[in-house]
Amino acid sequence: MGDPTGVEQARLASDVAGYLPSHGQWVELRKHATRQSLTVTRTSVPAAWAQAVQQATAGQLPEGATAITIEGTRHRAGTWDSRPVHEDFKVTFTVFLACPSNADSCHVLRLSQLDNPLN
Repeated sequence: MGDPTGVEQARLASDVAGYLPSHGQWVELRKHATRQSLTVTRTSVPAAWAQAVQQATAGQLPEGATAITIEGTRHRAGTWDSRPVHEDFKVTFTVFLACPSNADSCHVLRLSQLDNPLN
């Protein structure tokens, strides 16, 4: 779920769009029955997050804000010339979350660029 306050929704939508294929790419991928999945192998709070929190001005970060870097393998499968094909790619990214103490769940604020996580 995205930021319920709406403050980060437009930027989160832009972040997500950066992960997704363009319309033309979707058309091509559909021709090859392409499927993707992600196997998460490691999650961690980036070391730089503590410094980011220290440097933030009052009110700059929402209550319960945190960053989680995800490392994993993206699995892509489909067909090429009527033959099954499969590729695996190592990926990393950071999810910026807010988990307010008075809420039942967390919400996503932003995503880093793929393979450009906060370290």
